[in-house]
Amino acid sequence: MKKKLTRTEKNELTQKNLFEAAVKVVGQIGYRDASVTEITTRANIAQGTFYNYFDSKQDILDQLLPELGHNLLEFLGKQVGDATFLEREEKSIRAYFQFIKDKPEFYRILVEAQVYSPQSFITHADNLIGNYESALKRTKEKGFLKNYSEDEFEVIALILLGARVYLSRQFCFRNGKAAAVPEHVVKTYMKFIAAGLGDASKSDTRQKSAAPKLAQPEAMYQCDVVHAESDDFTATYETSSRLSNTTCAEADFHIQQISSDLIKRTTERLLGDDACIKSTNIYVSQHQVCEEITGTCKVEHISPTEGIIHFRLTGNHSGVPAHLASGQVVFIRAD
Repeated sequence: MKKKLTRTEKNELTQKNLFEAAVKVVGQIGYRDASVTEITTRANIAQGTFYNYFDSKQDILDQLLPELGHNLLEFLGKQVGDATFLEREEKSIRAYFQFIKDKPEFYRILVEAQVYSPQSFITHADNLIGNYESALKRTKEKGFLKNYSEDEFEVIALILLGARVYLSRQFCFRNGKAAAVPEHVVKTYMKFIAAGLGDASKSDTRQKSAAPKLAQPEAMYQCDVVHAESDDFTATYETSSRLSNTTCAEADFHIQQISSDLIKRTTERLLGDDACIKSTNIYVSQHQVCEEITGTCKVEHISPTEGIIHFRLTGNHSGVPAHLASGQVVFIRAD
């Protein structure tokens, strides 16, 4: 026997039906042409009943986007779960496209809200941007995005959220119907993310580290090779005065630059041109750049054609010795 609804449950169901009907109406004919009559007719509810739940047509229209945005964030959260940085981004973009496919009205409501319900658009945008910024902060706490400061997270969030809107417009609708996004769209998006954010983050289990690429180092530091013999290499770096008041993110970047330069010099001096770097793992431990930095490397031979370079950067900061960075480089060499 079907359970009889309480008065509260009936009211909640009626309000939900009106809201879902409004989503369908606005999704099909837009904010401008939507009317209370259209909404109540679709919901199969008397027009007078509408005003027991909403003050006006604008009242319900102003609630559409923030509520759908809340549903979107809940859906994304369930799909993403606890994942590494790049895995999270891929699951998130796939879930976003799936949400559009399941709720195609969302796209039109999102776009038209900027004109017909501007405050609801601002509320929705703030919710999504804030959620994305929080996710990026958690990602940084786990060791990723080391070259980005928290001041940059709002910009990153806006760039990626904007990309989703335009990708949805271009690929989520075919022949007037919502459709699954072609696989190459996701792959291209992730290629962009990996190049722009992945290479600047801690190694991801899905990534393969590339050989170090150096910018012009002379502009920021000068290097003097102190020792290069057998399997040991030592160099000192005199940094530019421009680095004295740098930010944490910039300090990390230049420490990684110097680490890459040290690896390059070690490879060229001790291993020759036939050595090829297979993978690199750089750990930056201090958000600072000293006036003088000492770099040391030691080569560990695993086989006649493969080995590991262990390196370390140290310096003095206000008279206190500082461990700036360390890591390992796996190399292979033609026999």
